[in-house]
Amino acid sequence: MKKFFCSSAIAVFIMSIAFCVNASAQWGPASSGNSYGVMKGNSGQSGWIRTGYRGMVEMGHGLALYNGGYAFEFTTTHGYQFTPHWYLGGIASFGCHNTYDYSIYSYSYMPFTFRIAADARYYVLKSRVTPFLGAQLGLDTCEGAMAYMGFAIGGRCALSERFALNISMLLSSGYWMEGELMFKVGFEF
Repeated sequence: MKKFFCSSAIAVFIMSIAFCVNASAQWGPASSGNSYGVMKGNSGQSGWIRTGYRGMVEMGHGLALYNGGYAFEFTTTHGYQFTPHWYLGGIASFGCHNTYDYSIYSYSYMPFTFRIAADARYYVLKSRVTPFLGAQLGLDTCEGAMAYMGFAIGGRCALSERFALNISMLLSSGYWMEGELMFKVGFEF
């Protein structure tokens, strides 16, 4: 089951990035003389990633790497885009996790978790479609506060200057410092 979930998540991730790249390739030079994928918005900045406030909502489904449990998470992130490459924000996430209990040979549900963390992202390109790298550091409040950290790799596909879709894989540690591999889909505004 783990192999099926991991291979399915990786396949969906690759197909989504391929879709965004294909959609980006269809955007040729505009008749107004703009270069590939560059637009001029209300803010006067050119490019697909504007500076200033940005918010995101993401949903994820994951797999615990240590014991084969599953996780579901809803995340909201709010922060500031300092340059077209650097973003820093704060995360609040609510999730439900379960683990496999070897003593009773069954899945047992754990309490809901609430995480708060700082989120830093680096967008590699200034184009409509760009890969990004992310890091998170904060607290997981499941049965007491403990350290939480995560590393993400993903892609962002701009729908307009303000809105974008992102897809990522997050490797994180939290409750009992067990690793999780989570596939996330998000919307930026």
